[in-house]
Amino acid sequence: MDKDQQVDVFNIFHDGGIVQLQRKNTNDIELQVDILYLAEMVNPTYTHFIAILKSCGSFFFDTWERDNTSKRYDDVQELQTLLEDMDVLSAEYKDGVIEVCCWSDDEKIAGGLLSFSCEDIALFDEGGKEMSFVELEAIARQYWDDFSNRGRKAHENC
Repeated sequence: MDKDQQVDVFNIFHDGGIVQLQRKNTNDIELQVDILYLAEMVNPTYTHFIAILKSCGSFFFDTWERDNTSKRYDDVQELQTLLEDMDVLSAEYKDGVIEVCCWSDDEKIAGGLLSFSCEDIALFDEGGKEMSFVELEAIARQYWDDFSNRGRKAHENC
């Protein structure tokens, strides 16, 4: 998966919540992203996807504190606690890392930037079936096409 596709994975996960984070081995980090509306497109009982960041060179989170300060966290255990209440807004590739903009309703932390570099991202549905970026992109496109059609039909019925 090239860098543009890696960024797009997290743009596709817009509004999804990072609910679980764990180091799989020395260099791989697994994220569980709850995003019901897309997961249901695969199977009506599914609620999330798994993204495994392969061969991570860096992985850290810079918070946006509500008191206008910032803190950097790079320990996966600490990040698990911080990220479990964060939702994905957007992502971009900047200065050699992927930056995922996250937000939170937390009283102390408004959000922050999850920054990382990795060789690849392996994607899995909730059932453990590996999927390609193209498959994830097609699921998202189908969801938004259906969403647009529902809106158009609702407008026609007004």
